[in-house]
Amino acid sequence: MKRQPFFLAAITGLLFTGGCSFMTINAEDVLEQALAREEKFVPYTIIKEFDGYSESVYAKDEQTQRVDFAKDGQLLSTSLYVDGNIYEKDYETKMIYEANAEEATNPLTPKEALLDEVNYLLKNHEIEVVEDERFLKRDVFKLHFYSETDHIKEAELWVDKKTYLQLKTVYTYSDQVVAGEAVEVRFKPDFPEGWFDVEEDGFVLVSEEAPVQMEKNELADAFDKSLRLPNELNGLKLENIELYDGGSEDASVVASYLDSEGKEIELTVSNSYGLEWIGESETETVRGIEVHFSWEPSSHYANWTEDGLFYELFTMRDWQKQQAVELIEGMELVSAD
Repeated sequence: MKRQPFFLAAITGLLFTGGCSFMTINAEDVLEQALAREEKFVPYTIIKEFDGYSESVYAKDEQTQRVDFAKDGQLLSTSLYVDGNIYEKDYETKMIYEANAEEATNPLTPKEALLDEVNYLLKNHEIEVVEDERFLKRDVFKLHFYSETDHIKEAELWVDKKTYLQLKTVYTYSDQVVAGEAVEVRFKPDFPEGWFDVEEDGFVLVSEEAPVQMEKNELADAFDKSLRLPNELNGLKLENIELYDGGSEDASVVASYLDSEGKEIELTVSNSYGLEWIGESETETVRGIEVHFSWEPSSHYANWTEDGLFYELFTMRDWQKQQAVELIEGMELVSAD
């Protein structure tokens, strides 16, 4: 997904209408040069650390990449982009999930990822500082965003001038600071043999079938029991419902919503089989049920088990946890009768 035209227009408007104040003389030159230069992909490895977690990206080309997520050095999951397909490898369950063809896509290039992030921040922030820096012995430009109204009060992006890789990010919220920075960057590395292989001994490969569209009044039949959905009030609109693995014990449904501001919100419901949320999270009791909240900078999850079903509420950033609590409190029962 390329959003460069919107970003270019926004930056141009800021530069020539005085919408932002720059602390360095060459700020405009830095941006103009960065945006005008065509991106030329170079194979790379970048390892970033975030408070005990790490994300390691191994990019062989624009279509073949591997992303490892680990905590305290222990691998948790791997995402593989191979031949236009996406695979998610779970090291705890020893399962490899293949995304259906409709969801498969190539990963964002470093420049696309940068433009996507800046496009998002420009919606509610001003650019206050753009200046030259050095990081990991590389020339970078630092973008500093600030807002008095957004839940992200400040954001800093340290971007490699040649490759557009984000080498360091700092997000300041009202109650915490979330920072991540590269500890290793290599270009044109030698990848180990089999590094991008999908199958692995001891793992089971599961291919996900294309989903089936369904109506709200058919939803409960997928589980032969009643379940809960968000109440469509205060501008919340149900867009569609998709059934995955229909007719099997592993069936799940994904209901997609848009709120009054156009934010996409997804609710996934599946049989719980005694599943419990794994991982670090905050818990809060809502409607007498313990709900687990994992509120990361780029994604927000709320998970809970209710009446034998496992619920997972998901949205990208820019959503207050209290909004999720209110949505869960107001959920209505959809009967199987």
